[in-house]
Amino acid sequence: MNNEKLPKNIRNKPDIELNGRTLLALSHAINYLNNTFDIYFKKKKWPIENYEIWTVIYEEEKCISVAFCPKIEPDESGLLFEVPVQGVWKNGPGVKFFISLADYSLIDTVFMR
Repeated sequence: MNNEKLPKNIRNKPDIELNGRTLLALSHAINYLNNTFDIYFKKKKWPIENYEIWTVIYEEEKCISVAFCPKIEPDESGLLFEVPVQGVWKNGPGVKFFISLADYSLIDTVFMR
């Protein structure tokens, strides 16, 4: 692709480095998310596009955290506020997984909201 066709704000944005271990851990995190939906939410699934995904690599602990934070849509007044229906949020539950970078096993799960 010719860089001249891209807007400057895209061309000048720094790259994000992902190594193979990180990419595999993200793949496992998506599998853990789907398993969580099956176990806790009776097979109801929310699209991955409903989530902002945050990750932190803990080099000393040799693990990664991957947080799936559901996007919140503004209400009629423009406020970012959402009320769950029967205990379930519109764009799904928030959940953070701690995954081993050695064998990609699940170390811990933290539910949010």
